[in-house]
Amino acid sequence: MRPIAMLATGFVLSLRLTAAAAPDCDGGRVYSLRLRPDRVRFHGSFTRRGVTHATLVTAPGGLRLEVFDADDPAVVLYATTIPANQFATSGQATRYTGGGAFHGAITLRNSGRQRDTVRISVQAIRAAVTGLGGARDLRVRVVTDGGCGRTCVAACTAGNGLACRPSVAYVPFADEQFGAYVSRPGRPVSSLCGLEIDAASPCDFLVEERCILPYPSSR
Repeated sequence: MRPIAMLATGFVLSLRLTAAAAPDCDGGRVYSLRLRPDRVRFHGSFTRRGVTHATLVTAPGGLRLEVFDADDPAVVLYATTIPANQFATSGQATRYTGGGAFHGAITLRNSGRQRDTVRISVQAIRAAVTGLGGARDLRVRVVTDGGCGRTCVAACTAGNGLACRPSVAYVPFADEQFGAYVSRPGRPVSSLCGLEIDAASPCDFLVEERCILPYPSSR
């Protein structure tokens, strides 16, 4: 039993060292993602220490949102950047007010289930979306003045665009002391959603089907 325990301890430590050394982003999850040639619908969340819907988007950077290929982050299917002055906070939500190059609706709300977490809902019309020719795995990235955030991987199937299944839930490591769930999240969960996948590796911990053993190759 001792060798097994030592192996398990070493594995957990290697995960933590990988996460600590990585040029990582905040983590997030995909609840739903649907893409068509001229439309995007995304519902997800991003977790960052102390963040609220009113503080996620600030000047001068505003909000940049990208939907990209999980196997190659350089392949971006959809991207948009919205200035901070096109968002307004009222009550329990921050919303895109319109009048800019983005056509559609964006709503930010604090999560009621997870601390330090903002739920984001995006509905884009008259959008330019590429890469819809076949099934692929996707992630969503947001960039604000406070940093970047990446969701875990959502598996997507083709058919009148791409329709994606929910990703795993993002939960920060317990000793980071933020982002805890008020109630127990559904399984599975991951603390590594913010890391970048190493597309050159035959095994990547964020993509379960690539590995026989869950070796953390993400950088």
